[in-house]
Amino acid sequence: MSTWEKQSFSIECQREGMSAFFPKEGKYDEKKGNVLFVSHIVDRTGAPLVLFDLMKHYQKTYNVFLVTMMDGNLRDEIVQQNIPVFIGMPVNMKHVMEKLRADEFEQIWINTLICHGFVMLFQNTDIPVFWWFHEPEPLFRLYYERMPELPLYSDNIKIVAVSRLVQKTIFKYYHIKSKLLHMPVKDFGGAERESENNKVIFFMPARFQRTKGHDVIAKAILGMPEEYRKRTEFWFAGAKDEREPDYYELICSLSRAYPETVKVLGELSRDCVYEIYQKCDCVIAPSREDATPTTIVEGLMFECICICSDTAGIAQYLTNGENAFIVKSQDERVLQKCIEYVVDHKKELDTLRKAGRLL
Repeated sequence: MSTWEKQSFSIECQREGMSAFFPKEGKYDEKKGNVLFVSHIVDRTGAPLVLFDLMKHYQKTYNVFLVTMMDGNLRDEIVQQNIPVFIGMPVNMKHVMEKLRADEFEQIWINTLICHGFVMLFQNTDIPVFWWFHEPEPLFRLYYERMPELPLYSDNIKIVAVSRLVQKTIFKYYHIKSKLLHMPVKDFGGAERESENNKVIFFMPARFQRTKGHDVIAKAILGMPEEYRKRTEFWFAGAKDEREPDYYELICSLSRAYPETVKVLGELSRDCVYEIYQKCDCVIAPSREDATPTTIVEGLMFECICICSDTAGIAQYLTNGENAFIVKSQDERVLQKCIEYVVDHKKELDTLRKAGRLL
């Protein structure tokens, strides 16, 4: 065993001015090969959390290093998992890689479209590079003019999609047949669910932003008869998006108007979110466009009733009314009626819950 600080990659990253965060107790295993992961940020949002799960899987046979363009509230948890974190941009990485042996890493994993600046560093090399896409179509439209070269990358760079919907989007824009790699989710479900609540609890863990449809569910709540609002609680967890603060303020305003019905829980750790899955009745994702989302996969794992929009990637794996409920995107009336149906028939939906977990 050795220390992470003494590794050549660690030394060169710091020489290039990259911030470095090393595990205090974990060690570098000289008997293992190295794998490098690249993320645009290390926060508790979908793509970084999914990448973290993949990194933990790779740790069984490799030493794992992580480079991120932006720091975030998931960083300390990653470091505690015995993974060093380096913060820098593609230009920093270019200089680092120029000073290392060609076989320093056995594989490179690059996460999301946003990290496209790192991909060119490995063009025409022998290092296997897996570029994992998680984005909905609007981001492909945004990045299309910035990276028209996608079909021209060398054979060592493999394009990977997190869902069938993302696969279709990649083909639509670039005519590339990508590999499919679903998100790894460690199974924490299957245990006895907590006793029933007096109210029907709907849970929406997601960053407050337009694409997630917070305004759609707000309209659905406002449209519900008072008798249904008295029988329900809506719990919202997630970070405020500073670029789109209106969606967070909207839900906060709703919680002030209906304090017994709408609860804003703030940004929670994954452990806290998992505890809520075991307490709530239904997980909702009324997304305008979403590659999966992870929250519905986790909700199914915990045998929650799940409601998602038809534009979410996970909808392609579900059968409406059999293992989940699929509603038309941006249609608050349809969402409202589905919510009211769950309230009226909650005790009759055990078969649907169990079918969802079996997916």
